Amino acid sequence: MVVADAALLRDVRRLAIRDELLAMRLRGMLVVPQVAPVPQGRPPVAAPGRSPTARRTRRRP
Repeated sequence: MVVADAALLRDVRRLAIRDELLAMRLRGMLVVPQVAPVPQGRPPVAAPGRSPTARRTRRRP
C-alpha cells in the first residue's frame, strides 16, 4: 500500500477534473456561456453621499 500526502491527492483530483472538462468540451457536451463584458469606469460606491476618507461612526439603536 502506498501513502500519498494531501497535496498530491489534491493535484491528481484537480487534473482529473480538468481532463474531464476538456474531454466534455471536445465532445461538444460542455457549452461555455458567454461572459458578460466588464463595465468600464469606476465601480459604484456604497455610500455616494459620504467622502471615502470620512470617519465612520456606528450609531447605537
